[in-house]
Amino acid sequence: MSLKIHFLHSHLDFFPDNLGAVSDEHGERFHQAISSMEKRYQEQFNFNNPNEWPNWIKRFERFRKASELKSKKEEEQVNALIYILGEKAEDALISFNLTEIEINNYETVVKKFEEHFIGKRNVIFERAQFNRRYQQDGEAVEEYIRVLHKMAENCNYGSLKEEMIRDRIVVGVKNLQLSEKLQLEPNLTLERAIQAACQTECVKQQQTILRSTTTQAANVDQVYEKKLPPRRFNSTNGKGDASKKSKFQKWSKPEKSGCIRCGASKFHPYKDCPAKEVKCHKCKKVGHFAKVCYNKTVGQVTQGDDYHFVGNIYENGQNSNDWKVYVKVDKIKILFKMDTGADVNIIPQEIYFKNFAHKKLCKPDIQLLGPRQVKLHVIGKFTALIEKDGRSIPGEIFVVPQLMQPLLSGKACESLNLIKILQSIEKRNSLNPFEEYPKLFTGLGTLQGSYTIKLKDESQPHAIYTPRRIPIPLLNKTKEQLDQMVEKGVIEKVEQPTDWCAPMVIVPKPSSNDLRICVDLTALNKFVKREHYPIPSVEYTLAQMGGAKLFSKLDANSGFWQIPLSEESSSLTTFLTPFGRYRFKRLPFGISSAPEVFQRKMSNLLESQSGVNCHMDDIVIWGATQEEHDERLRCVLRKLQDSGLTLNKEKCIFSVKEIKFLGHLITERGVLPDPNKVQAIREFPSPSSISEVRRFLGMVNFTGKFIPDLSTILYPLNQLLVKRNDWRWDSAQEEAFEKVKKLLSTSPALTLFDPNLPTTVSADASSYGLGAVLLQKSEDGYQKAVAYASRTMSETEKRWAQIEKESLAIVWACERFQDYLMGNTFSIETDHKPLIPIFSTKNLDEMTPRIQRLRLRMMRYSYSIYHTPGKDIVVADALSRSPIKISHEKDLENEICSFVQQITSCPPFKDENMKEIWQYQNEERVCREIKDYCEKGWPTKNELSAEAKAFWCLRYEMSVIDGLLMRNSRIYIPKSLRSKVLNSLHEGHLGIEKCRGRARSSVWWPRISQEIGELVRNCPNCIEERSNPQQPLIVSDFPSRPWEKVGIDHFYLKGKYYLLIADYYSRFPELALLEDQTTHSTILHCKSIFARHGIPEEVRSDNGPQFGLEFKKFAKEYGFHHITSSPRFPQSNGFIESMVKNIKNQLKKGRDPYLSLLGYRTAPLENGYSPAELCMNRKLRTTVPTSPVQLQSRIPDLENLEMREKDQRHKKKTHFDIHHRARELPHLDKGTRVWVKDLRVPGVVLEDAGSPRSYIVNSPKGILRRNRFHLLPNPQGEKIDMEDEEMESPEMSQCFTSTGDNTTCDSEPRTFQRSPEPVKTRSGRVVKPPDRLNL
Repeated sequence: MSLKIHFLHSHLDFFPDNLGAVSDEHGERFHQAISSMEKRYQEQFNFNNPNEWPNWIKRFERFRKASELKSKKEEEQVNALIYILGEKAEDALISFNLTEIEINNYETVVKKFEEHFIGKRNVIFERAQFNRRYQQDGEAVEEYIRVLHKMAENCNYGSLKEEMIRDRIVVGVKNLQLSEKLQLEPNLTLERAIQAACQTECVKQQQTILRSTTTQAANVDQVYEKKLPPRRFNSTNGKGDASKKSKFQKWSKPEKSGCIRCGASKFHPYKDCPAKEVKCHKCKKVGHFAKVCYNKTVGQVTQGDDYHFVGNIYENGQNSNDWKVYVKVDKIKILFKMDTGADVNIIPQEIYFKNFAHKKLCKPDIQLLGPRQVKLHVIGKFTALIEKDGRSIPGEIFVVPQLMQPLLSGKACESLNLIKILQSIEKRNSLNPFEEYPKLFTGLGTLQGSYTIKLKDESQPHAIYTPRRIPIPLLNKTKEQLDQMVEKGVIEKVEQPTDWCAPMVIVPKPSSNDLRICVDLTALNKFVKREHYPIPSVEYTLAQMGGAKLFSKLDANSGFWQIPLSEESSSLTTFLTPFGRYRFKRLPFGISSAPEVFQRKMSNLLESQSGVNCHMDDIVIWGATQEEHDERLRCVLRKLQDSGLTLNKEKCIFSVKEIKFLGHLITERGVLPDPNKVQAIREFPSPSSISEVRRFLGMVNFTGKFIPDLSTILYPLNQLLVKRNDWRWDSAQEEAFEKVKKLLSTSPALTLFDPNLPTTVSADASSYGLGAVLLQKSEDGYQKAVAYASRTMSETEKRWAQIEKESLAIVWACERFQDYLMGNTFSIETDHKPLIPIFSTKNLDEMTPRIQRLRLRMMRYSYSIYHTPGKDIVVADALSRSPIKISHEKDLENEICSFVQQITSCPPFKDENMKEIWQYQNEERVCREIKDYCEKGWPTKNELSAEAKAFWCLRYEMSVIDGLLMRNSRIYIPKSLRSKVLNSLHEGHLGIEKCRGRARSSVWWPRISQEIGELVRNCPNCIEERSNPQQPLIVSDFPSRPWEKVGIDHFYLKGKYYLLIADYYSRFPELALLEDQTTHSTILHCKSIFARHGIPEEVRSDNGPQFGLEFKKFAKEYGFHHITSSPRFPQSNGFIESMVKNIKNQLKKGRDPYLSLLGYRTAPLENGYSPAELCMNRKLRTTVPTSPVQLQSRIPDLENLEMREKDQRHKKKTHFDIHHRARELPHLDKGTRVWVKDLRVPGVVLEDAGSPRSYIVNSPKGILRRNRFHLLPNPQGEKIDMEDEEMESPEMSQCFTSTGDNTTCDSEPRTFQRSPEPVKTRSGRVVKPPDRLNL
């Protein structure tokens, strides 16, 4: 709002004490100050644009001073600020959590708002906007520099601010000569750049004024073709002599055929002219009537062949925008001014260089003249397709420098139906839909009744959990677009869990800065039940329109979005964004059933209306007279308005004499075939070789089966294929060729479209053109052509990979034939097999950026795709190899380019890194080779080099985007940069799968997955923090008899030490209380136990000090093998560890330790026998009453026992391996560098320890024995001096007659020679090994 400040005197309620309550004297001064300064009260702050905060608060500070608000109390100033900021300021103030004192302090509140708004600024986005800022058309240099300074404030450039502004001025000014001049200055400063730019613009403006040919301000902005009268030249003798031309030629007066002052048909002298004293109403000069005034529009046509007049003079301020209209020139929208008297179309050179620089200019064959017969400089002319509201005409466009406004000739205006020549005026009440039904063209409508998506019984929910990446500069725009859709009621936020969740893709619109939100509902569409609403045949529809003279076409505004979705169907359309999950409340465009649902709704709505036909979101109304047409149109508009539907004002056409509908041109003269659908055949170029003749005849034989006497017509062409005949294209061949083309584009070769017949789109692409044909299978089983299409590719499209060209052919063909295909299920045939998964099952992220966008454009159709051999797709192949030259569809090409730029801007690289990748790609031979194949086509595999063969199986996924070789949306990294990129992927020391996940979204090269695995596995930092997984359990064998193999261990309980010996066969425990922990005491109790049960063959223990050299002597003396487990790996002797645990639990819980021990010995095991039965072949008598018979001696069933034990061991192993996800670790060879996990030191494997999974390792702490579980391969670890190999650790005395995991090894010990050099600590103290270990 722009209210003056004195308006506030009646609205001062927001001040606590009311400014009106001030003293009269002060109030009078306040009123006087305000009224004298006429300050304007500023508008509320827009919270959606926080970047405007600095400017807004500056204006508020001025208002604060001017209104003397600054002298008021702090509380009043704060209240004024919050009130003027608007409603959202209240919520923001509450969120600051200020104290009562702070909330009444003006400076504190302003500072909090400053932090609130400035914190939301995205520096990356601000810098991107700054670097894309160029001087606009008509923008002064000073204004451009001021804007740059303002934008730089938000970029945080610091000390580089002036240099960045200087560089932006040099690059962004429109004057290219000035830009080049500034770039040549070696020590250019910002001050010098600003001075030079301003001076250059000033001089240019002055020169324009000095060189002006008119004395008053005039605008030349329209073009007229004027043929001037014959010229006469004055010779020196005053007689006309055409052979002697003077240096300065002058135009002569016209012949005396009439008076040029009053306009009389007969000439009369000036003194007799009635206009000699009359004042002209136009130029206000005396001497002529207004009807012959030269100052009016110059539009006369006289004889002359060489000159065309250009110019219409308007005084400044007299131009009107009423005659300006947007027209598409080669698909590019340009604002033209309509000039009904002009015969030539003209555009300024700036528009040409900006939009049409790719079009070659031709030398003009005419001369254009401006006002006062000044010759205009014409750069050239070119031919383009001019379009408006579905009408198109080819036309010549002249390019003229220093022109203010593009001009559209009168002929073009009439052809495009922008103007009409009225021969007579009929007085009647005309229908103006926009005035009579304004609600119909406002906002997004809502049809009555909701739609429920019905799924098949076998449907399986599909959901994603990670949103697709969106470039940071586009995040804010994406959020704004989502918010707009929420405000319109199209979508809503989802908080509760949903079974279905689809990905979202954003598509930039090339013609604006807007975005299009697309949702990939491919997974849902697989299970959606289709309605298949019947559509009337084309013949029936066209027959109804017989006798029609006037037509109108209505287009629904985002038609699908006007149908509400039911609550249960809404959750099916949930999609994931970086800002959370949303779901559609209206029918989305990606649902396969949407077209027929909308068709059914519209058909039911208008079924009782005559003179109306509905095809999807297009509604056609016709009438034989204007009154009938208007009456029908009013009825339709009334019904649509009552139903809640709204229309697209820009696409509606009212009361025209011809329209395109269902592939036909419907006019007041009748129904005519649309020339566009047979243009590809009629303009098919004449063959220039035998192969081209053969290709053309293949197409004719496929589509011309129903042409009578076809062989006779083709005889001159068939003769060219005879080997004995020489090639000669003569009149007979040309006549037959033209006749066949005419027959192919008419019935019976060309049939009318029937929506109830099977429909096929056949499309193909050559290296330079696209071709397609729409086919329908008739009742007799033959395929008949409905429409043809072809076009050449643009220079950009020719550089695409072949698979991208083939994809483009399919999408272009479907969009070309969309009037026939929308709402129908059809088939697509292609000779390119890789396209089948791309357009059916493949994930979007697995495609190249261009194919991603093309696939998204196909979401609106319901189709299936199948492969056809190239030899059988003759029609599309022939059309693609002989395409017609038409204007390229820039909208599609620009949209794909914008989408590609969005994709390629996402990888985790800076711009300088992208330049580095591009540079190294060009230096790598194989990369240049692959790029060349992508652009020109792949040879056979045998013709490829050895390095290029690695790309053969991926050839359909490779493409070149902006000079970068890519696989799908991943950038190819050359060899010289792979190490650097691998380190970037492993930044933060992520795991293998995380690093591979990052690579899958950004970069690629052959074997990248294996190299990432090797990098992570060999990373020293990761190895030091890594743990080995559990290895598969090695089960010990079940002994053949009791006391054959025993385990021995010590444990501590309730202040006492115990020795436990347990039998592996019977699990019978023997327990002894130790007086001390010495080896002597241990051996003494072992002898006592062995005396009762006998000496075992094998004794297993850990590496405790009791089992040193003295115990080895005891083992040798008693004749048993002593085997120790791996140091610090008790799992390798799991049996005795488990026995210790069980016995300790029994002793803790029991009152009498002997009864507890007896109870354990007599309790049955899993095999059904107690330890006592297995050890003594009898049951022991306990405190539990037992029958004497049970106490009798009995030998166990050994065969059954062994089977049970084997089965139990197998179950335990299986359960352990599954529970711990155990896997075998690779074997370590001699010399392998390792990291000793438990000691956290590096080491080198010397050799195997003689048992599974046990190794001898040399480390800074001596020679160790460790289980494989403690050793992590470390190829990049520290190098260990192998001289230390002779050093022996305290563990080595007993590590050579041991086992890794419950398996035995040789009992003969192996020793290492001790180094003669003493081992010292860091402080220099000599390490002396203990004597008891014999070291």
